[in-house]
Amino acid sequence: MEAIILAGGRGKRLANLTTHTPKPMLSVAGKPFLVHILYTLRTRGITEVIISVGYLRESIMRQLKNNYGGMTIAYAEEKSPLGTGGGLFNALPLCKKNDVLVLNGDSFSDINYFDMMSKHKNSSSRMTIGIKHVPDTSRYGRVNIKSGMISMFEEKGVGGPGFINVGVYIVQREYLLSMETPAVFSLERDFLISKLDELKPRAYKVNGYFIDIGIPESYKLAQGYFRMK
Repeated sequence: MEAIILAGGRGKRLANLTTHTPKPMLSVAGKPFLVHILYTLRTRGITEVIISVGYLRESIMRQLKNNYGGMTIAYAEEKSPLGTGGGLFNALPLCKKNDVLVLNGDSFSDINYFDMMSKHKNSSSRMTIGIKHVPDTSRYGRVNIKSGMISMFEEKGVGGPGFINVGVYIVQREYLLSMETPAVFSLERDFLISKLDELKPRAYKVNGYFIDIGIPESYKLAQGYFRMK
């Protein structure tokens, strides 16, 4: 299985923490956060990774090089910021397989990736999206599901319990590359919402741990979780 990790953003909400360090390389329990993601992928049998890099990309490429723990690493470089959508489409031509696992480089989800891939291949969907039930969806935006399919994405600010998008996807490379897209766009805001009817994304429920490091509060929580692992 191949994986793309979207690691091109700066992380402005973390203020001066990312002035000299790209967000995915921030130290969490003594290791770069991206290393925790790679370690999890490796322990679950994933051996080929493409990292979409942009902001301070030399820092990521210098530290991880083209191999990590037996995993082959390639880089899709953004010469200027492309957004999560642009970063994904820039990385897709480097993949060899049609069904590709995609992860955000600033979040961690405890997922059985092979089970997710199996369910994706056995469905008629062009995309499968990992979702998780949380007590309050206001920070992330809400995902509505119907008969196992995602029926609507709601903007951030809707509170109360519900499902959120955890930033883990399985996509069909050939289909996505056949679509007309701008060079710079957000996968979440500009693509998934507008292409919902066409993509017919299937929901994959995540029962394991989920955290992102996008704000200082959750960055601190991640320290505690990975210290205990």
